[in-house]
Amino acid sequence: MGRVAVIGAGAVGTALANALRGGGLDVVVGVRSPAERGQATVAEAIADAATVVVAIPGAGVEAFAAEHGPALAGRLVLDATNDLGAGHAGAMHHMDAWASHAPGAVVCRAFNTVGHENVSAPRFSDGVADLFWCGPESARKEAERVISATGLRPVWVGGPEAADVLDGIARLWFTMAFAREHGRHLAFRMLGGAPGA
Repeated sequence: MGRVAVIGAGAVGTALANALRGGGLDVVVGVRSPAERGQATVAEAIADAATVVVAIPGAGVEAFAAEHGPALAGRLVLDATNDLGAGHAGAMHHMDAWASHAPGAVVCRAFNTVGHENVSAPRFSDGVADLFWCGPESARKEAERVISATGLRPVWVGGPEAADVLDGIARLWFTMAFAREHGRHLAFRMLGGAPGA
């Protein structure tokens, strides 16, 4: 099963680390300058982990991949970021950068279609929120084990080519949460469909 490294200690990283620990996983938080118990440098956290959850600002993903790509070889990477540098019109993912800088990593995109509040509290009055994610089908068992540990229900959208689809789901979340003023404690759920499909 192995340790999970959460890279980043902002609101998203903290929510993910707490949720994963609450789900029984062994978690280390990787940051530039460790200052708290349970934190390590980014390089130390990656070296000691089987799965790496990237929860840094989206604009920093390409530089992160370029710096740490070789160390990520053979590891499962869950990219939880949205890059809003180009506004909501451009791509919010960095799948090309991952492929270029970390070709040996198994990269999935997850946790980017819900606010951190929903990672901390995934249960609503009418059920548990779904977490739409994408990545290689070969990674489904392990990726869904990690996602399920947060209490969210994983829903696989497809392979890495489905990253644009997740951009659309994230844009819908931003629209409903902010433009339509429903607030950040908002999530989606797929109804119907074959279990495990």
